[in-house]
Amino acid sequence: IQSHREELGRTLAYVEAIIENTADLIITVDRDGLIRTFNRGAEKALGWDRDEILGKPIERLFANPEERAEALAHLEERDAVTNWETDFHTKEGKKRRVLLTLSYLWRADGKLLGTLGISKDITVEQDLQQQLVQAEQAAAIGRAVTSIQHAIKNMLNTLKGGVYIVGVGRKNENEEQMDEGVAMIEEGLACIHDLSYSMLRYV
Repeated sequence: IQSHREELGRTLAYVEAIIENTADLIITVDRDGLIRTFNRGAEKALGWDRDEILGKPIERLFANPEERAEALAHLEERDAVTNWETDFHTKEGKKRRVLLTLSYLWRADGKLLGTLGISKDITVEQDLQQQLVQAEQAAAIGRAVTSIQHAIKNMLNTLKGGVYIVGVGRKNENEEQMDEGVAMIEEGLACIHDLSYSMLRYV
């Protein structure tokens, strides 16, 4: 019996070490919705000492408490909720985006003890993804502006060329040259009109 007790003690210590040292947030809640377990990962991510938060309602951690009720409704239907994306509040009032996996916590005799939540903090990853999207948008805008600048430059060159040819034609009293210059000016103006219309449609 003593040997079994020692082995059980070592096993419990091993499991507790895993729970304590994982980077994920591991939180258990009793049937009344009160926090019963709050591991080191949860302390580090949310800024609460476990002595401050144990026995408090789990809704205190949710930025939107209604999402907790929604997750529980899904849990009743499926017996497990995986990668439920939600926001937790830190002690300082900041938001942390997490992926929550929620399951029921049962005792050996089949009695329901509460729920077990294991969450992964994805705030940094989400911020980096948002920065990447913004960078891609900025790059796309930059490419569009460069393309527009190039098109406008070509149109202005066409107009300048047309005006020059009209001037030469007037000087030489050459109607053919003047007509050619007018045609270039009309072409340039038509291109500017089309570009302006396209930009207005885009906006």
